[in-house]
Amino acid sequence: MSLILPNELHPWPPLVARVLDLESTEVVALIDSTGLMVDWSLTGDDDFSNKTRKRAYRPRLDTAFRALDYESQLRVAWLLTRELLHRHPNAEEALRAKFAEIGWRIDAGKLVPGSSPIRELLLIQGTEYDSYRAIKQVIQEAKQAITVVDPYLDGTIFKMLGTSLASVATVKLLTAKVPIDFGLEGGKFRKQFPQFAIEARKTSDFHDRFVIIDDLRCWHIGASIK
Repeated sequence: MSLILPNELHPWPPLVARVLDLESTEVVALIDSTGLMVDWSLTGDDDFSNKTRKRAYRPRLDTAFRALDYESQLRVAWLLTRELLHRHPNAEEALRAKFAEIGWRIDAGKLVPGSSPIRELLLIQGTEYDSYRAIKQVIQEAKQAITVVDPYLDGTIFKMLGTSLASVATVKLLTAKVPIDFGLEGGKFRKQFPQFAIEARKTSDFHDRFVIIDDLRCWHIGASIK
């Protein structure tokens, strides 16, 4: 579960503005997909044209949205972003740019503050596959360098590194206990992926586990990567 910190500027206004560029029938379908309860009933002049319908919808959308708590607002915004990009993938670049202007970004399928100093991901017991994919995704964010600190590394780390971007040049591994074939597997990995400059060291002078991306961001990991 991601921990989202409140941000002064909310992604809802630019998001709903983009949605209201669409036909009124699609606006209703997109909003309904989020579970947001909106009164869509129209009569008289409001139901005259596509333009008048959308003009009537906007204040109703905002009223329904403001009635939610902050976490529910973010979930609705995330669901609406996901559905919008699913139907109109060509809108992604412009939407990302607009979010970036107000301090938000689309990250791992969720909307998160672009300047938030801390992100947390809680994975409960029995979600080993989800944990593997989450750590793999963190590693894939690296552009230049990856440092992994884990006292119990094994060949799993090479599988993850093999999916990283080709631009990554430096990989540093610090561990305390390794399997017998760890060095052999590492050597074969180097031959297949020569773009990686791998440095592995062994020490027992640490306990916690970390993944450091591009010497800029650090993830503290509760359990061993393996």
